[in-house]
Amino acid sequence: MPNTHVSIIGAIDGGSHYKPEQVLAALSNHAETLKLHAEFVGRPATRIYADQQHVLKLRDELGLAGDMAAQWVQNTLKKERALGVYHPHKTWLLLHEPETGNVHIGNISPRMWPLHRLFCKAPATAQERMHLLSWLTHVFELCLSTGKTQGIKLDEGLSNFTVSTSGAVYYVDDESYRWDGLVSFATMLAVFIRNTPWLDESFVRCLGFILRGLLDEIFDDITVCS
Repeated sequence: MPNTHVSIIGAIDGGSHYKPEQVLAALSNHAETLKLHAEFVGRPATRIYADQQHVLKLRDELGLAGDMAAQWVQNTLKKERALGVYHPHKTWLLLHEPETGNVHIGNISPRMWPLHRLFCKAPATAQERMHLLSWLTHVFELCLSTGKTQGIKLDEGLSNFTVSTSGAVYYVDDESYRWDGLVSFATMLAVFIRNTPWLDESFVRCLGFILRGLLDEIFDDITVCS
């Protein structure tokens, strides 16, 4: 995209974490291939550019331009700030191509470890098992508490969650949905168990104990999981 102009709209925490030149540097990387089981999973029309530090996502499938694109970004940023599930440095932006008049909606975030990749192989040590259990607990907590307090459903697939260098878990999908009770959450659990061959009885028992506690704590009703 030669002569592209970058407009920084805002970060989740309201801070200033990215400059236009950083966005353009990320854009100079080759676009990542989005496919099942790859590091980056998403819609075919979404373009991902990544380096060691950052992930730039362009949402060309939205097909918005001008004032409509700017308004969409402002509305989305407001919603994501209220959700409180995204990395605080996630920053929404617009890319303008003066020669064509095209406008691209995008966002840039720190590069983190995708959870679905971390669960691909069996943990080699007890410490690794504890890390995986802790991260999965955080995913459950984010999904359940967001549903309870805001009536919003996150896409529970592990490819939509990442772990930062500090060990914090964040949601990375730009989409969220109307809360459906625990219907899709239960489906996610079944898919996770079916697609993770290394799970053993000990891990699943620990997970069940933690999940039962979260349901009781968040929904204040242990019969939810009975």
